[in-house]
Amino acid sequence: MRRRKGFRGGVHFASYRRLGVESLETRRLLAGDSLSLSQHPIDDSSAIESVAQQIQDLAVNFTASDAAGDTMRTAADLGVVDGTLQRAGRLSWFDRIDVVRFEVASDAKVRITLDQLNRDADLYVLDRNGNLIGSSKRSSNRSESLSGSLPGGEYYLAISSVDYRSISYRLTLDVQTSQSPAVATPPAAPTPEPQQPAPPEPSTVTPLADVAYFGGSQDWNINAVAAPEAWAAGYRGQGVTVAVIDTGVDLDHPDLAHNLYINPGEIPGNGIDDDRNGYVDDITGYDFVSGDAVPDDGNGHGTHVAGTIAAGDNGFGVTGVAPDAKILPVRVLDDSGSGSDAGVAAGIRYAADLGAQIINLSLGGGVSSRIASAIDYATSLGSLVIAAAGNESAASPSYPARHSAESTSVLSVGAYDSSGRVAGFSNEVGGSGAVQVDAPGVSVVSTYAGGGYRSLSGTSMASPHVAGVAALTLSANPQLTSAELRELLASGTVGQATSSDSIGKVSTLNSVAFAAAGLTSAGDVTDSQIATSATSSTDVRTKTGDGVPAPSDFLPQRPAVAAEERLEGDIDSLPAEVSGIKQVASAEPLSSQAVDHALAHVDVDWTDAVQRQHDADSFIELPGDLDAAGSGFSLRGSAS
Repeated sequence: MRRRKGFRGGVHFASYRRLGVESLETRRLLAGDSLSLSQHPIDDSSAIESVAQQIQDLAVNFTASDAAGDTMRTAADLGVVDGTLQRAGRLSWFDRIDVVRFEVASDAKVRITLDQLNRDADLYVLDRNGNLIGSSKRSSNRSESLSGSLPGGEYYLAISSVDYRSISYRLTLDVQTSQSPAVATPPAAPTPEPQQPAPPEPSTVTPLADVAYFGGSQDWNINAVAAPEAWAAGYRGQGVTVAVIDTGVDLDHPDLAHNLYINPGEIPGNGIDDDRNGYVDDITGYDFVSGDAVPDDGNGHGTHVAGTIAAGDNGFGVTGVAPDAKILPVRVLDDSGSGSDAGVAAGIRYAADLGAQIINLSLGGGVSSRIASAIDYATSLGSLVIAAAGNESAASPSYPARHSAESTSVLSVGAYDSSGRVAGFSNEVGGSGAVQVDAPGVSVVSTYAGGGYRSLSGTSMASPHVAGVAALTLSANPQLTSAELRELLASGTVGQATSSDSIGKVSTLNSVAFAAAGLTSAGDVTDSQIATSATSSTDVRTKTGDGVPAPSDFLPQRPAVAAEERLEGDIDSLPAEVSGIKQVASAEPLSSQAVDHALAHVDVDWTDAVQRQHDADSFIELPGDLDAAGSGFSLRGSAS
């Protein structure tokens, strides 16, 4: 019998920890869009009144799974609406009704639609007293729509699920009052020659704004990759599916059940391969170990990975990096954490065929042509593969992370701890040519099999952080190719973990900001643009503790793109002289460099600096600009 190559999920076990309920802020994306909707007749008023009464009778104090309240008194307030407003939402077995409030300033024509439904939900319109005005209750997952005229006043919209399963939806409210400005049709102009729209100026792109620390001490990892900053900017992984190729996922875990991918082409329980992909009733992924459509987790490893990526922001347990992304569970490792290269390869191809934009591989083993072929197949369909570097303290990543040297759509991930130091077990890049970033991978608390939570360590825990950041970045620009997405993740790192030879620590601060601006790679940034954004300063003179001026070098941390630098030396509140701008090519080593270019010296007043703590570094923020004083920039460095 031919022996199959073995693959295992890598993990360093730490203490078991079960979390209690936390009070977390919930957020909801609002975006404008113009839609053309059709009217549907109002039906059965008696049934509607019972729903309206149910809305009014619900307790005011509740645990909401999203930003919409369950009652009229706790309704999410949209304020005065004049124009088009769009809102995404989700219903579940414990949150079956969402209510939103809005006002119309004067007589208006109103169109309301509920679409992008994955299951049946109904739409109701109530006045300020809870009296029914109208409803739309079409069967199945067909869109609901109402239109007509409303006098000025206060109104409520109720979205109600028909069954107890998780439902996602999009609500669009279009209000046109008599006071709405008319839009004139401009005269026809000569048709210009076709051309691409002007690209945004990278010099105008700044990192995402800092926000308050999220959660508690067990959430250090979420803050380290700046996930809350992306959420605050409206990017939460919406529209992105991440495949977890692992030991399976706890399908009933309360922090994950509502974020699982649902196969729209499959009818559950009919014993038929409806979408003809070769797998019967694969509603929520597939189990390649048992050969069935129930990829449940008997180990815990895959559930932990899934939670780090997309545990729900629901007010209890933990929150994933991309809480609005969908998880596609694919079980290729058994309950002991072992599997074959054939199974892993099959799982990768399956995930790619279902359209997973990101595939997480928190596993490793020997070089496999089967897995290499499957990865190349997945990347040809547009998937980005994120792979754990391995836990052997080796000089190069394990496989398939090492495949990042051959494929521009594969990214290797090493691990660092809460102090910013690379984990002793984490494999390095060495001379492998692999493209690798670092992410939190020590004492990471996440979901675990059996509905619980556990703290684990390993590059297996680091990889899903990068998968989550990738989902946030892709939600900022869904048009990114997998190669462009990898480039943004690699070039958008912030600082380096101590003792690491990877490119840097993954972060949303730059990858999401540049993606949202329509930029796709480090090559979009030029020398002059770096100069105006003050991102690659070198040769800085500071005052040491004894008052004697001494030169200090910047260490390039993010080659070729808006690189934040680390300043070595003691910093006092004294004047410093900054000279020299350089764009560091990707091929150059990340070593200490002092570069002097033919640019005028610029004085920076350290007395205006603000020192603050972030990660393990002490950052200095300065006003001013290297090209034009007073235009403003942020210079960050860690004082050693």
